[in-house]
This record gives sequence, C-alpha cells and structure tokens, in this order.
Amino acid sequence: MDGSRVRSRWPGRRRWPARFAAGYRVDIDVSRHAATVLGLLAVLLLLSAPIRAEEGAAALKEESVVLKDGTSHRGTVLDVTDEQVVILTARGKKFVRKSHVDSIFRKTSEKVLDFLRAKEKEVTRASHWMQLADFCKERGYFPEQRAYLRRYLEAEPESEKARIDLGQASLDGEWLSEEEVEARLAKGYTIEEGKLIPPGEQETSAEPGEGSQDDSSKTVVKKEGVVTDTIHIIPRQKLSDREAERLERERTKAIENAQKFREKLNQEYEGVDWSQRSKHQTRNFEIHCNSTLQVTQNYGVLMELIRAKLSEMFRSRVLRRLRAPVFIYCNQEEFMNNDMFARYGGRGLGGYYMPSNQSITTYHGTFGFTGTTFGVLCHEGTHYYQGLVLKGGFDNIPIWLVEGLAVYFGDGSKLDLKGGRADLKVGIIPRDRLAHIQEKMLRDRHTPIKKLISMTRRNFSGSHYADAWALIYFLVKSSKEGERLMQAYWTIGLEEPLKDKHFLALADKYFGGVDEMEKQYVDYILKLRPPPAGEVKGDYFTSDTFQFEFKAPGPEWEFYEDLEDKKLLIGLLYPGTSARIRIYYENNIQNKDRKEYFKDYLRLARDLEDFQHEETTIGGLPGYKLTYTDTGKALSLSDIEIEIDEEGNITLPDPRDLEDKLKKAKDPEIRDIIKYMLIQVDGVASIECSTKKGEMGAFRDVFDGINESFRVLLTRRW
Repeated sequence: MDGSRVRSRWPGRRRWPARFAAGYRVDIDVSRHAATVLGLLAVLLLLSAPIRAEEGAAALKEESVVLKDGTSHRGTVLDVTDEQVVILTARGKKFVRKSHVDSIFRKTSEKVLDFLRAKEKEVTRASHWMQLADFCKERGYFPEQRAYLRRYLEAEPESEKARIDLGQASLDGEWLSEEEVEARLAKGYTIEEGKLIPPGEQETSAEPGEGSQDDSSKTVVKKEGVVTDTIHIIPRQKLSDREAERLERERTKAIENAQKFREKLNQEYEGVDWSQRSKHQTRNFEIHCNSTLQVTQNYGVLMELIRAKLSEMFRSRVLRRLRAPVFIYCNQEEFMNNDMFARYGGRGLGGYYMPSNQSITTYHGTFGFTGTTFGVLCHEGTHYYQGLVLKGGFDNIPIWLVEGLAVYFGDGSKLDLKGGRADLKVGIIPRDRLAHIQEKMLRDRHTPIKKLISMTRRNFSGSHYADAWALIYFLVKSSKEGERLMQAYWTIGLEEPLKDKHFLALADKYFGGVDEMEKQYVDYILKLRPPPAGEVKGDYFTSDTFQFEFKAPGPEWEFYEDLEDKKLLIGLLYPGTSARIRIYYENNIQNKDRKEYFKDYLRLARDLEDFQHEETTIGGLPGYKLTYTDTGKALSLSDIEIEIDEEGNITLPDPRDLEDKLKKAKDPEIRDIIKYMLIQVDGVASIECSTKKGEMGAFRDVFDGINESFRVLLTRRW
C-alpha cells in the first residue's frame, strides 16, 4: 500500500469483543500472538468465581432541597445555616440562599436528632463538640457535624482540622469560606494539606484516583483534568405549552411517516449497476455514484463545502487545478466487488485517496462505530487538499501532521443544514479519539511530543492517530501561541521538508521549550470533555447526529451523561431508585437486514439468564423486545478486546491493562433488563431499561411502553 501511495481511511479505532458482535469476524494470524493470547486466556480461566466490576465511591444519600420557584436539587445535604443550604449533587456542591428554600428533605430520623440534642446538653468543654462532630461525620449527619464544628471553632479558632472539615482552605495565610474554595477549585486550583495551590504551581506526581474521598464532607483533591465524578445530571429547560404541543405533533407525524422514509433510504443502498452510475460535475470535482441521482448531487455539494472550508483554514497557493474524480459506491458490497483496493483492504476499509490523480473512493453508508460517508470524505478531502498545495507532496510534511489534520477535520466536522443553507462546523471533539488519548495519558502511555514529531510512516501505527489529533487540537484551540506555531510550521512545510528542528525552534519561541509545551499539552487534553450526543428540551432529548428523539417517561426522570460509559448517548434515572434507561447506537457494519442481524445476535444472547424475545414496534418501525437478567460478570473470555486501527493493524489487549481490571474486580450488581433493538441497514439503536434484581415490578409498566417514547428523526445521517 505504501508503494502505491494510497492514503487509506480506516473508520476509526474500534474495539471488538472476541465473540464479535452480531457474528462479525476478523481473521487473525494467531500464531503471531500465541504466547500473549494463551497467557491472557490462562489468567482468565484461573478465575472460577465470577469477576465483578469495581463499585467505586459510596453512592450519595438521596436527599433534596426544594426551592420556592419549584426547582429542586437532589443529593446529600451537607450544611444548613440561617444564611444558606449546601447540598452535594452529582454535578458538585450547590450553595442555596436559605431565603430561597421552600423545604428540605433529609433521611436523618427524628430519633437521631433527639439523641443529639440530649448529647448537646452534656457538653462541658470544647473537645466535646469535636467528639460530637466526629460521631456525626462517621454516620453521615453532615449538617449536625458542621454545626458542632462551628461551636468548636468559637473556642478554638485556630483549629485547621475543623476548618478543613467545614470545606475551608487557606490562601496566602487567609482562610477562605467553602463557597470561595469551590470557586477557586473551578478555576484550576488544587488543595494540599488545607492550602490552595494556584494553577501552574501544583506538583503532578499524584496518580489518577489519589485524593478521592470516602465521605461527603471532605474537600476533593484532584489531579487536574482527572475526571472522578462521572455521572452528570442534565438540567431540563422548561417548555411552553405551545412548544410542547408542537413537539407532540411532530412526533405523531414522524411516527406515521417513519416506514415510508426508511423505504426511501433503503432504495439509496440498492442503487443501480455501476455501469449505469450517475455522473455529476462541480467546479472542482466529478462525482461518480451508483446510488440515486439526488445522493450523487448531494455529495457534489459536500465536496465543494469541504474544499472551501479547508481553503479557509489553510490559505495556501493551489498548485494543481485538475477536476478530481470522486467514486462513491451505493453500498459496501458494491465497493468490495468493484474496487481492487477495497478487496485488498477488506470490510475495515472505509475509503482511500490516490495522490496520482487526486481521486477519492468510498461508498454510501456507515463505517466503524458511528462514522458515515461524510466523515470519510472530510478525512480523505483533507489529504486531497494537502495534495493540492504541498510543493513536495507528502514527503514534505511528517506523518503526524498529515494524519493529525485529517482526523481533526474528518472526525471533528459536522454538517449544519439549519438556516436554509449547508455549512460545516469544524473543530468538534471526536468522542472516540478523546477517550483513547485521555486513557493513554492517564496511564502515561501516550507518545510525547518530542517523539511524535519525529515519527516516520513505518513506526506510526493506528493508535498514534489519537496522539496526532490531540496535538493538532491543542495547537489550534488552546492559545494564540499554539495557533501561531501551527501556522508558522505549516508555512515552512509549503516550501521545504519539515524537520524536527523546525518544530523544536517554534516550541522554544512560543512555549519556552518543548518540555514546557508537553506539560501544557497534557494538562489541556486531560481537561477536555466529550461533546454531548444531543440536547435536552423539556421532556425531550434530541440527537441530530444519531437521528433520534427520546421522551422521558415522566417529570421525575432525570437525564444524565456517564463519562465512564463512552458509548452511552443518553441515560435517564429515577432518583432514589435503581431504575435506569440507557440509549446506545452503533453502525450495522455489514449492512445486514433486520432479521439476519438479529439471527446472529441470538447466537450471542442464548447464554443470557432468563432470556426471552419478541417482535414489537419502536417509533413506528419494526424492532425487537428482549428480557433477561444481567449477572454483572464484568470480565470473562468474551471480554477480551481486540483493537483494529486505521491501518488495519490488529492489537491484542495489554496484559497490564487486564491485570488492572482483575485487581479492581468485585462482586457485581445483578440487574433485570428489558431491552429494545431497532435494527436498520445503516445502524442499530438500543434502549436498555434496568433495575436491580427483584425491583423490576415497580417499573414494568413504564418499561413495557418505553418503545413508544423513541422516534427516528426523518433526516439523513451524513
């Protein structure tokens, strides 16, 4: 492939369970990895008892503060004074003026409060207040603990322990209130032994997870950028009656037209014989496509948009003026049957760019986990534009820059069709790339800048695509200095081959050296959060990216995101219960029809406990309903993950990672599951409803009708 100068686009780093979902198969030369494979299997087979997921920190007590305007905060009540109420929620501490509070719900019994009042009368010296405070702290009676700490401070105003337990910290010798401390922490300060440390002065030797707490009254000390609070409740925006009525009308109409819309999309994938393909010329491209004429013309518009956006980003003299051919097959089978490189690359190949004639070849459909033809065209379009403006071709610029720019643009672009015209939004964080690079950084396994910039095509693997994207994103987004470095570096590459010395000199000029740049780079990337999959409006979650809308089953349900579950699009929980609803989406990689896909799925599901299934409708489209019990077994032979990267390289799991998982494994939480699957030729949506074992009865009526809360948006997934 290197000799033919083909720029290939694999659809992203993917993880495949060894059992391979829905019957997908990857042929691996096991002999090359026999020792590693057998070693992993041996470790797992030694585990006769179930291995369980780590439980993590203790769950918050479900208490609440209800405000006079009707809104409420749920979590753990930490403090109640005449001035304010402090409650620890899933989104952090909330400070509420007492005058705004209507009522406070706590789980502390009146019997406990009577006991504490009796003990208060027995206090004869200051140390007794501290003893009472410690007693309350151990049992989670935090407002009482805080009250006793304040009484203790009246007698011992210099007590650091009391102030720290009250959430205070010192800065330049002055103690700041808990609310002031939280504001400083939000700006990047950390706390060491009760002292606030400004950003840039902190030591970074702490391992991920240090500074975690096992009770709600301690101040959390975090390494910057390390996410420990993974569940984020998404507040609802209240809708007017008119807006709610409009959304309901749209839902009804969409469900009625869903089948007709689906049939139209299926026709696009059927297409015509390649010899009868449509040809559509634009200013800079000639589109060849054997889907429908409308699809062909749409891709012409997209390619011109992509080229225009790239020319805005990199104002460079165009050296080649030929009209570039773009070949788009109507489906993956047509691509593989008619294209030599597709047959060579197999089903993992999403598309490629050919420098010799500036051509791009791909197919109409979906790729990898959530990719689409649009993303492939953006990625390969970047290589196309690089080929237009680079004097020395791809020999002038290093591989990290070639692929980093393609991932930044390809994975980080979104087609915006609002406002009556099409436009591209660039610089969006790709969820999969961010998860990959953050995981590597936290384990100190990412490629340092100094090494990344010197890599050649020979030692640049698929895993390095995330590193290359991260460095590009840091330079473009973090500061003016990064932007200037990037522009100067690119300008040099337009005229002469880029060398390590060019980058290092620019790092000295704009960052004071590559070592200082490395520190800022890691800190910046670790603080990034993935973009939301959609937005919440009232009772509705709408995802334009994944083309669905979901209505909450009632006002009590809260929408949430889980930073640990990288594949979760949106979740809902019922506060104070174990009930959860989680929605996922993944591409139907082989474009199988509904019944064929589900037949393969059943082979995997047959070992599930109490498994049953039946046909149903989901948002007006045919789907399946499944019920079973999840025993919570977190690690087994079926959980060995195999990575397939952009270049088709296959990587077995690192034994050190597996060892870490085994050490953390504990008893699972067994859950009853009701799951709905909407299987379409280009993607599979799943709605997973669950409770702890034995608690399903209270929610069965809700879960049995949840399929009507989901609807497909009648728009195209570009």
